[in-house]
Amino acid sequence: MREIVIGNRDSDCVIVRVKHSDADGLSVTAEAQVGEFRGFADSWTLRGTLLHLAQELRDLEQKLEGRVEFSLTDGELDCEFVGDGKGHIRIAGTLRRYPNTELKFEFAIDQTYLGPIARELEAAER
Repeated sequence: MREIVIGNRDSDCVIVRVKHSDADGLSVTAEAQVGEFRGFADSWTLRGTLLHLAQELRDLEQKLEGRVEFSLTDGELDCEFVGDGKGHIRIAGTLRRYPNTELKFEFAIDQTYLGPIARELEAAER
């Protein structure tokens, strides 16, 4: 199982665990943790989605300014990365567990996290 950790595992973070992959897509579990609140949701995403996100994060790492959006296929996780041009990256989004549970989250990282996240995303697609 591959894990993509966005943020700090012992603090505020989003973790995407790739459980299984086939020719069409990846079966994943998404976890969001902010403060004392934590949520989980099972989902899937199409092949190539994580590679695309990795490239966009590498671009954000270079430019430091802009917005990158990421969603799992059925909407269980929506996440955006927003760079302020000074190396600060705001992570915000929603983790959903249907039919009626949502965990909204927001936390910050700096640009040094983006390269390792991109490498984890690329490895998860292999």
